[in-house]
Amino acid sequence: MKNGLRIALLSCIFIGNFILSMSRIFDDKLTDFQLGFCEGLSVSLVVIGTLFIVWCTIKKHNPFKPIKLTN
Repeated sequence: MKNGLRIALLSCIFIGNFILSMSRIFDDKLTDFQLGFCEGLSVSLVVIGTLFIVWCTIKKHNPFKPIKLTN
């Protein structure tokens, strides 16, 4: 797996948690649709990141260690 994809999948957890906390902070200013969309998007991103970490654990890869590219 390429390093860019690995970084993107690992950052899904951070981005999801950030969106969830921002939607909780500004819940009085958001409409119900916007709040539901933000919460759904954040849960989806957290689940994607968690599934990637579980997949790496099953395959016995370290998801936090960058891959050395050989030429």
